[in-house]
Amino acid sequence: MRPLVALLREPSLVRALRGAGYRYVFHDGGYGVLRQPSADRVERPWPYIDELGGRIYARTTAARLLNLVLPRGGLMASRRRHHLRTTLASIRAEEPSAAPALHFVHLVAPHPPFVFNADGSDRPVSDPGGIDDDYEWRHRHRPADETYSAGYVAHSAWLDQALQEPLDRLMAGRPAVIVVQGDHGSRSIHLDLDNPDPDALRERVNILYAIRMHDGRQLELPAQATPVNTLRLVLAEVFGAATPPVDDRTFLQDWHRPYQFR
Repeated sequence: MRPLVALLREPSLVRALRGAGYRYVFHDGGYGVLRQPSADRVERPWPYIDELGGRIYARTTAARLLNLVLPRGGLMASRRRHHLRTTLASIRAEEPSAAPALHFVHLVAPHPPFVFNADGSDRPVSDPGGIDDDYEWRHRHRPADETYSAGYVAHSAWLDQALQEPLDRLMAGRPAVIVVQGDHGSRSIHLDLDNPDPDALRERVNILYAIRMHDGRQLELPAQATPVNTLRLVLAEVFGAATPPVDDRTFLQDWHRPYQFR
């Protein structure tokens, strides 16, 4: 994993944009593997505990006692709500600046635990969810009145509304490129990685994906576009960079056999 982590923490895009006068702001989503020590500024909630630390702490006696008094899902659900709200607030608080900036905003949503209703109110959850999305959720979360799809739809509707004001803030009075890109699809159909169902696989690789260009138009994306070409398309459009698209391909791997792609 070390070569991959090094690439994540020292992105070549950041080096290139710094040469053009950009500063780099990272809005931390709480996953340690995505830490950005190269950022000029890091925004994170206080108190801060990353996903792995939260999982470890959740097994302690102190955390179990907190779960008795914290409403609507206990410690990990409260942590997720606080993290999402704080991250969105940090974008709204951005002051206009003459210097251009690259903002990397990592929002763990829509994602279990589905902690918000569509209207932004707290959604009661009986399970804290986990790093591994629907696999853990389906294994542990079985209340009769909840389904994965219902939680995902509610969380998505909340996110759609919650992003409006922060994005308007970033775009206020200056040209801005906005990329909304999920890292995977909804997973409402369980995907067996040892024997993948075509419908489940198709849903897994279809992501939330949209690009608004600096002139206000939405960048037209090919039907089979994948994230490998996101920045290639943007850099070519905005800076005239020689970054032609590469082949859009999708690979499958599981947690037990990393880098063994199918």
